[in-house]
Amino acid sequence: MIIDAVKKYGADAVVVCMMKFCDPEEFDYPILLQEFEAAGVKNLYIEVDQESTAFEQVKTRIQTFAEIL
Repeated sequence: MIIDAVKKYGADAVVVCMMKFCDPEEFDYPILLQEFEAAGVKNLYIEVDQESTAFEQVKTRIQTFAEIL
């Protein structure tokens, strides 16, 4: 899973980007979150809309997350 790749490559954190209202994707996130927390891996959850054209808020969240790291 993702946590194995994080450990293998020594990632500092994970950015999880999921499509808004996509239930199959969103179903997996609680499991991923538990794995990240158990391993002490910081993560940022971003939800995008298929019809979005303005990503300023997403860009700001990613920049802030990068600064925290």
